[in-house]
Amino acid sequence: MQALVPTDVEVEDKILGPFTLKQSIYLLTGGMLIAILYFIFREIFSLFMILALLVVALTLAFVFYKFNEQPFEKFLFILVNYFFTPRQRLWQKTAETSSLIIKEEGREEVTTGLPEETKKKPITDIDKLAYILDSRGWEEKKK
Repeated sequence: MQALVPTDVEVEDKILGPFTLKQSIYLLTGGMLIAILYFIFREIFSLFMILALLVVALTLAFVFYKFNEQPFEKFLFILVNYFFTPRQRLWQKTAETSSLIIKEEGREEVTTGLPEETKKKPITDIDKLAYILDSRGWEEKKK
């Protein structure tokens, strides 16, 4: 018995006609925004038309437009992030320097300008697991 494996798992399922769930939600949201704009600006029809065309353009962009094979919402997020994050980075040199001291046993110890209490680390669960893996579980535990 053979099992059928889907060949294109990246394609979203079509929910309403040719539209995926995400596209359907965008279309419904755009339609609701246009209805709300109509009830608010029904006396000022020219303002309603300008705002409705803007909502239609954004809705169609969210539903159909892809920029460099990326969905419009991802492109819009990257664009907003680009304009609101600083592009100039300042480098501040710290006065602390590190040195290397070699012990007699052949083990290296790195000393930095950190306080002594941060240099002394307690044995963590990761250290215990590393010891078990290194000894392959056959050596006795250190006491």
